Amino acid sequence: MKLSLRWLNDFVDVSDALKDPQGLARALTNAGLEVESIEDQGKPFHNVVVGHILEKESTRVQTV
Repeated sequence: MKLSLRWLNDFVDVSDALKDPQGLARALTNAGLEVESIEDQGKPFHNVVVGHILEKESTRVQTV
């Protein structure tokens, strides 16, 4: 079963684990749960900038 840390954080406070997912994996393993792997889904998205358009100005070009 795959799950995200953010989804897990909705049910259990794992906010510290967001900084150290390996530590969470160790704690889950010590509790008897198997952690098969940890995947960083954000890794392929380095140097990405997200913007939000607040308003749009209309500029009309007059043709003669």
